Amino acid sequence: MVAIREATPGDWRAWRAIRLRSLTEAPEAFASSVREWTVENDREDRWVERMEHADVCLLAEVDGSVVGLVALDPEPGGCQLVSMFVAAEARRLGVGRALVADVVAAANGRPLRLRVMASNTDGVAFYESVGFVLEPGPPDLDGCLTMRHRG
Repeated sequence: MVAIREATPGDWRAWRAIRLRSLTEAPEAFASSVREWTVENDREDRWVERMEHADVCLLAEVDGSVVGLVALDPEPGGCQLVSMFVAAEARRLGVGRALVADVVAAANGRPLRLRVMASNTDGVAFYESVGFVLEPGPPDLDGCLTMRHRG
């Protein structure tokens, strides 16, 4: 059974574990890198600050294990879905759809966008299937395309 819950700064260790897993297992899917979040940057205050910056941070659990995450960050004129990840063993179970549905609800009608690596064709297809459309134009300097939610 998939359970989505809001993560608080007190959950920083769980957030850290699944975020580092995402950057290690799927580095090609993110503009950020594992080195940006390890060594001297791997500090509780930095993880808590990152979580406090978001409008909402969500963790996905299957059978009590954290298998996914996503955050909703505020930005001028709307908000952005960021850090989306579902562990390989939990894919095709509805985890990603549940995370996106909760982020869309948390956006509360504000314009919602995301950035996805241009090479991540599976990611683009997934986001299209949950109501996002590609914005015209080339990838940005990080190699990302922008998608906006139709809602």
